[in-house]
Amino acid sequence: MPDRLPPLQKRLNRTCWHFAFLSNSVDYSPPACYIDCIIGFVEWWIDGGDTALEFTKRRNLNRGYMKLEVWNDAMELFALVEKILREISSLDFRLRGQILDAAQSVSSNISEGYGRKSINEYLYFLNVALGSLAELMTRMVGLRITDRVAEASFDMFDECHYKTENKLLALIKALQVKRRTGTWEAEIRETRRLYKH
Repeated sequence: MPDRLPPLQKRLNRTCWHFAFLSNSVDYSPPACYIDCIIGFVEWWIDGGDTALEFTKRRNLNRGYMKLEVWNDAMELFALVEKILREISSLDFRLRGQILDAAQSVSSNISEGYGRKSINEYLYFLNVALGSLAELMTRMVGLRITDRVAEASFDMFDECHYKTENKLLALIKALQVKRRTGTWEAEIRETRRLYKH
């Protein structure tokens, strides 16, 4: 495997910021990003590239968002929030709905932006997702300061939220670089093949 890394690195150096979201690091400065995104991409590639697609066996180009770590983290965040809210018996129905809407809005806007294929629209929806994360944090802090959410549960939420937020910020920065340098391809390019039904 090591002998395959140098050519892979040469190919990825030109598009490093496109894969920056695969990194687990909070520091996305270019030198560290090269190493992190290459390692992340190689691990994904070794696993067959399909490790995140556990929700459906059917795949096509438009479902590529399911491979984004940030989308998977956002889905994990939604599931965690739903579990925490289930434990609160006296929570107002309207407030519960608002919190769940904000939590699900994160993954929904990531996927919708991905499906638009325009970098400006993609960035717009990613920023909406970022706003939903801010709303979600505010509402969960409200539940914490009124003692409706236990400290341990809030800490679990905070950790998952922070991880998702950092990866989303990194993806936004990566796409902003692509927009600035003109390296975004809006045209769908895909080899002809039969999709699984």
